[in-house]
Amino acid sequence: MDPAHIEPSNYTSTLLLGLAQHLSEHSIGTYQADGYSDDTPFGIVFQTMPEHPARCIVLSFADTEDRPDVNLSSTFVQVRLRCGDNPLEGLDLIDRIRDLLHRAQHLTFGNVAVTNIVRTSSGPLGLTANNQHEFVSTFRVTGSRWIHPATNPESTTRPPTNYRNTAPGV
Repeated sequence: MDPAHIEPSNYTSTLLLGLAQHLSEHSIGTYQADGYSDDTPFGIVFQTMPEHPARCIVLSFADTEDRPDVNLSSTFVQVRLRCGDNPLEGLDLIDRIRDLLHRAQHLTFGNVAVTNIVRTSSGPLGLTANNQHEFVSTFRVTGSRWIHPATNPESTTRPPTNYRNTAPGV
């Protein structure tokens, strides 16, 4: 994908949707745009942990680091999961997610070109009120992202050649 042709409006939602489909294609969770039932094995949802399904994976936008000079962006994505009463099930799933995403390179999700993905942290979140174990991993996803063209490139490099200090006393 040519980074100069990245659209400015839907980077984060396209990235999260692409990650959901990527996990689902590799049999790590189930992504269904029309919702889930309680018997769905690890339904993949966005931003907020839902009441149902009982077992789920939540992909959340957490933070971003944008470079001012190039169209590279590092978007931090939290992958949170809720499993049953056996913590080993959650640990196995968080390992499978790590094995798929950590150090992944050159992925394309719609108009989002991902350069690389690195897991930056992982750990348990504890038990829910229903004794379900929760875990989280955070990934830094670096990819091409549209940036606004500079309106006055000379202002960020050096004063124009006709610049003259006009301060009093000079």
